[in-house]
Amino acid sequence: MLIRLPIHIINLIHVFIISSILVYIGYNQTLADDNSYLALLIAASFIPILVPIPSLENISGMTAIQIFHYLVILPFLIYVSYMGYVERNLGDASYTTLFITGIIVFTYHAIRFLYHTVLASN
Repeated sequence: MLIRLPIHIINLIHVFIISSILVYIGYNQTLADDNSYLALLIAASFIPILVPIPSLENISGMTAIQIFHYLVILPFLIYVSYMGYVERNLGDASYTTLFITGIIVFTYHAIRFLYHTVLASN
C-alpha cells in the first residue's frame, strides 16, 4: 500500500467509479466502449497502491477483505479487462456477473459510507 485514504473516500470511489464501470460494461455488454475496459484495468492497478498487503499474523475481517482483493478481485478485473479489450470475447454470464457485482458493490459501499459518515458521527 502506497497511499492511505480514509474509509469514507474508499467507499465513495467504489460507489461512483468502480460500480459505475462494472454496471456500464455489464449492461452494455458487447456495445461497451473500449475505454471502459481500460478504466477497469486502471482501477485494478490501484489495488496494490490502495489496499494494504495482508498480514497473516493477525487474521481479522479486514485481513480477509485484503486477501480477497489480491487473490480474487485483482485477477478477475485484469482478466475481464484483457478479454473485453484485447480478445473482445466475454460470455453472457460474464456480463451478467459484472452487472450484478456492480450493483452489489454500489449497495454495500453506499451503506458503509452512510454508516461511517452519518451514523458514526452521532
